[in-house]
Amino acid sequence: LAFGLSNLTIALGGLIRFRPRWSSYRDAEKAQPAKQFWAKLLGYSMWNAFSGCLAGLFFCGINQIMIHNDQLTPREAEGMIGQLASGIFIPMQLMFFLLGLMGTTLFPYMSRDWERGMRQMVAQRFHTAFKILMLGFYAGSIAVLLIAPILFDTILHGRYDDGREILPYSLALYAWMTATYFSQYFVLCAERPRAVCIALLLGVVFVGLSGNYCVSTFGLLGAVIALTLGHGVSLLFLLHACWRNGMPIDRSILIAALLPLGLIFGTIPDIVMLLATIAISLYGTWLFTDDERSLLLTRMHRIVEHYAPASF
Repeated sequence: LAFGLSNLTIALGGLIRFRPRWSSYRDAEKAQPAKQFWAKLLGYSMWNAFSGCLAGLFFCGINQIMIHNDQLTPREAEGMIGQLASGIFIPMQLMFFLLGLMGTTLFPYMSRDWERGMRQMVAQRFHTAFKILMLGFYAGSIAVLLIAPILFDTILHGRYDDGREILPYSLALYAWMTATYFSQYFVLCAERPRAVCIALLLGVVFVGLSGNYCVSTFGLLGAVIALTLGHGVSLLFLLHACWRNGMPIDRSILIAALLPLGLIFGTIPDIVMLLATIAISLYGTWLFTDDERSLLLTRMHRIVEHYAPASF
């Protein structure tokens, strides 16, 4: 109830704040015929809503696998679900702003430019944004690993030590979750929501097929492994859908997608790898091209100029 009321408050505040602007846009645009408008909107919305339901089945499926696993008692299964949640959902909330900020900010502009026929520019923009997101997520994940003692020992009072043990693997899982759901934006921009549903369905099916074996063999870590592989299957299919709709899938995209897997090696190797990746990004072309690097440096310079004190 509290969660629902908080979201309702945010929604109402947004409606009040932006209603005058929406009214001006509505009056300025030429209305489409109602039949044509609703036929297109309802089909798109139906597939989009179905993809949202499929996204929730990843964790619903692995929870059911743990509950009905023959090697676990009901109490052990419930405890494992709690430990899994502490190792996944808490870091997920700490990192969620990355996906939400980039996805919801870029998607309206991408859709507008796509409708205007600027599809190559949209594909290149998303290509760059995907790599920035993965690099930013990798850096943010290292920060989460550094504050993990405070989170699990002080805030959670050591009650979820198993969740802390799987935290590096959980962050790698959430990196691929982020890449999976971020990739959807380009496919949806290309108005291919059916491809999104197929990709997520394949991932859910893979979790269902591999989950019981992974949980029986590796326990709590096995649940993370099954979820990671399931999202990896979905991500591969979505990247293929992106490629079919004009986004270049090259070496730099693959490096960016695989980069978060380095989280499983520990905090110190991760810091070294992050510094090496930043150096490569600044002086090489393995991750960013010269044009992308120049664009990023220009944007960063503008941000610094905008927010830095005048005296500075």
